[in-house]
Amino acid sequence: MGMYLMRQIGTRGVYGNAELPDFMVFLNWNELPWPWWGFNHFGFAMIMALAVPALLAAAFGWLAFRSRVTGVYLSIITQAMTYALMLAFFRNDMGFGGNNGLTDFKDLLGFEIQAPGTRLALYAASAVALGGGFLLCRFIVTSKLGRILLALRDAEARVRFLGYSTANAKLFVFVLSAMLCGLAGALYVPQVGIINPGEFAPGNSIEIAIWVAVGGRGTLTGAVLGALVVNIAKTMADRCRARTLAVRAGRAVHRGHAAAAGRDPRPRNPAEADAGPAPGAGPERQRCLAPPCSISTASPSASTASRH
Repeated sequence: MGMYLMRQIGTRGVYGNAELPDFMVFLNWNELPWPWWGFNHFGFAMIMALAVPALLAAAFGWLAFRSRVTGVYLSIITQAMTYALMLAFFRNDMGFGGNNGLTDFKDLLGFEIQAPGTRLALYAASAVALGGGFLLCRFIVTSKLGRILLALRDAEARVRFLGYSTANAKLFVFVLSAMLCGLAGALYVPQVGIINPGEFAPGNSIEIAIWVAVGGRGTLTGAVLGALVVNIAKTMADRCRARTLAVRAGRAVHRGHAAAAGRDPRPRNPAEADAGPAPGAGPERQRCLAPPCSISTASPSASTASRH
C-alpha cells in the first residue's frame, strides 16, 4: 500500500518526477525498478498486499512444519527471519526508501489522505476489517477444521497418529494469519502516514503476544480486548511522558532566564522570600561562598586608625 501511495504523488513531489519517487531521484535512479511495476493501480496493490505475505508464509511454513519445527524454536526462527528482512530493507539499494522508508503521501483513490473525511473512512474500513476477520476466524474455529486445530494445540502427536495431516492444517492457519496481517498493514500505512523497515522489529511481534496474554488465551475476543487495553495504556503513558517533558522544559527555561537576570534560579523558602534579602547581602557577599572570604565595610580612614 505504501508503494501505491508513493506512485500517486507524481509531480507533486520535491523533485517533480512523475515516474520516480523522491528518494529514487535523490539516489540517482534512472528508471523504476521492476518490483514497483503495477503499483499505480489500487486493485493491484491490494492483491499484492494479500498475496506477498501469503506466499512468504507458505514457503516458510512448508519448510518449517514439514520439519516439525514447533514451540520456541519456531518463534526464534520467525523472529530471526523478520530481523533479517529489517536489515535488508534498511539498505538503499533495495529500492524501498532505506531507513527513511516511504512517506509524504498525498491522496488515496483521489481523496486527500489528511482530510477528516478520508481519515474517518479509513477508521470505518478498519472497523469493518476487524469485524470481518473476527467472523472468519469464528467460522473456522467452530468448523471441523477448528476442532482439529484445537486438538493440535493440546496433543499434536495424538492427532498425527489418528491420520490427520498436521502440517497442512498448521500451514493453512499460518498463511491465513499472514493474509490478515497484510490487510492490517494496508489499512495501517495510510492512517499513520509513513512506513519504514523499523516495523520489522521483533518488539512488534512481542507486543502482539502481550495483547493475547492480557486479553486471555484461547478466545477470539481476548485478543481484541487485549489490543485495545494495551494500546490505550500506551497512549496514556505517552501523554503523561509528554507533559512531564513539557514541565521540565519550562523549568529549564525559567532557570535560564533567572540566571541571565542575575537572580538565584533555585526556589527559596517562602518565609525568606517574604522577608526579602538580608541586610548588606549585596552581590559581593553572595559570591562569598566559603571562609575565610570576608568583605570589609569599614571606611578607609577607620582602617588606617585601627592600624595605628
